[in-house]
Amino acid sequence: MLAKNGISRVVVASLMVLAVAGCRSPYHADRGAVGGGLLGAGMGALIGDASGNAAAGTAIGAGVGALTGAIIGTEMDDAEARNRALIEQKLGREVAAGTVTREEVIAMTNAGVDEPLIVNHIRARGMVAPPDANDLITLKQHGVSAAVIDAMQTSRPPQTTTVVREAAPTPVVVQEYHYGYGPPFHGPPYHRYHYPHARAGVRVMW
Repeated sequence: MLAKNGISRVVVASLMVLAVAGCRSPYHADRGAVGGGLLGAGMGALIGDASGNAAAGTAIGAGVGALTGAIIGTEMDDAEARNRALIEQKLGREVAAGTVTREEVIAMTNAGVDEPLIVNHIRARGMVAPPDANDLITLKQHGVSAAVIDAMQTSRPPQTTTVVREAAPTPVVVQEYHYGYGPPFHGPPYHRYHYPHARAGVRVMW
């Protein structure tokens, strides 16, 4: 039982590492390996649980799924590389990495790049932003086809990584109060009362 639990922990930890790395990768092979590994692990766990060995099923399913996903992703990467090479041949320069801009679509159209290549390139890379009303007018003026414009409007937004920035801590102001000794307090002036002194003597009454 302990060995099975250990295998499960190793598989889960490995999938978590692959998920973090694969989601940030621009290649379909990496993302396919992650997606296939996660899906295969889930399916393998269900099958293994039915046979009383969920840990082994999870490990086998993750391995097979990751391998299958990587193969499919590699084929997609190769197809994109071929399309990019054909586009670069028409443009006479390298295609910029990242999402596609309106200017790049116009340049590919003016260079005579085939419509399916432009559409596939847009769907594979995504657009920086969907075209607005002014963009549509400009695209039409430059002869961009309706199919290409539709791909620009329906392409998925580029994937972004959210970065969480912690706010700087609020400075703590410490006020120090110094209590000194003031001048000595003498109180109100003290007046001593002098009583009349009685004098001893003899008084003669007539």
